[in-house]
Amino acid sequence: AAAATNLGAADVPHHKLEAHLGDTLAAARERKERVLPTALNLPVEGKDFDAAAFYDQVYGTNCENVVGFLPLPVGVIGPLVVNDRPFTVPLATTEGALVASANRGARAIREAGGATSRVLRDGMTRSPVLAFEGVSEAADFAAWVAAPEHLDRLQAWFATTTS
Repeated sequence: AAAATNLGAADVPHHKLEAHLGDTLAAARERKERVLPTALNLPVEGKDFDAAAFYDQVYGTNCENVVGFLPLPVGVIGPLVVNDRPFTVPLATTEGALVASANRGARAIREAGGATSRVLRDGMTRSPVLAFEGVSEAADFAAWVAAPEHLDRLQAWFATTTS
């Protein structure tokens, strides 16, 4: 990445590094150093692997903002702001434009003030889906459901929607 910085890449947005540097491998190295430096087990290149040819093949077709490889190219989006904390989110995909699309969503969320998330219970279920206007309404409903006197009514209603 030092060579890229010497070429003035430090001020270039990370999603424009390939065009600025003219080298897809150097762009992946620079991007990883900038946005995902703690991902030590995510290789950018490897022994017996033609990383430059791989990044040339992936660039502009399968994944944006590449920072390394697994059996799939890994791109990043973000920052995605959730509960006032910014996250850089890696996505492994070969679907062209998926990372760019998710990144636009992350930008929209960020520009709207971020997303709010609350975990009421961690687990997996196969139950009816309920939709609410926002987190507060969902939390209010969860509190209502927790009251034992509502259980019979709720079970009867759900029984009408599931087999």
